[in-house]
Parts: sequence; structure tokens; C-alpha cells
Amino acid sequence: MRRRGIVLATPRYKIHFADPAARRWLKEFFGGRARTRVLPDKVRFWLAKKGEPKAPKSLAAKRGGVRLYLKRQNLYTPHLIGLLLELITKNGKGWPREHNSLTPREPEIGTILGITTATVGKHLERIYPKLGVENRTAAASFASEATP
Repeated sequence: MRRRGIVLATPRYKIHFADPAARRWLKEFFGGRARTRVLPDKVRFWLAKKGEPKAPKSLAAKRGGVRLYLKRQNLYTPHLIGLLLELITKNGKGWPREHNSLTPREPEIGTILGITTATVGKHLERIYPKLGVENRTAAASFASEATP
């Protein structure tokens, strides 16, 4: 079973794109119709709080022993809101919490290529040791030094 999903929505909270898993989870955890073109009320209210002091950085919903986490992902375009969804089951299987710091472009690339954000993160983990660096800033510095 797929454990991650992505939703792209307009600033007015209309769904521009949602993969099938994300669409199904929004309905299961927040109610409403599966084919609706607007984000559920609870998600919209959470997104509207962005920028407020003490605004939560993520939204969690629980159904039985399963949790769904939503995290807003900044995108390069101001015309879309990116949401990363992660399903965590009772046994704790899910995306490790340390991989939540993807750049805005990484989920976009994953969507374009048809791969999950976890795959993007895994590629980064494998690239850093090959370059002899520990993070993307060092990798960028390495790349700029290597380019004539």
C-alpha cells in the first residue's frame, strides 16, 4: 500500500492535482465526496492560518490506529499550494521523520517523474556520500567548484 501522497491546490483551495491515494485519504480522514474539487474544510482552515503566530506546521488526522499527516510544501509558483500527505499505520511504518525537509523543487520533480518524495529523498541520501558532502548546500558548493 502506498504511504505518501501529494496534492496541488490553488490559493482559493481548489484541487488542481491530487494523486489517487491523496484523494482517497482526504475523503476518509476529513469526510466529503471523493470527487470534490475543493479541499476539505478542516484542511482549508489549517492552511488559512499560515503566517499566524503559533500556526501549526502540520495537520494530523486520526482514524482508528492510522494517522494521516499533512505538511504544506512551498513551491516555486505562487499559483499553487503543495501538500505532502503521509500515512502512518499502527505499527509505525511510514516515512521517517528526518526526511521532511525536501526543497520545494524536489516534490515537483518527483511528481513530474512519477516517483514519490521518499524516492527523491533516497536519491539525495545516496548522492551525498558519492560527492563527499553531508548536505545539499555542500553539494551545491561542490558542483559550482567543479563547473569550469
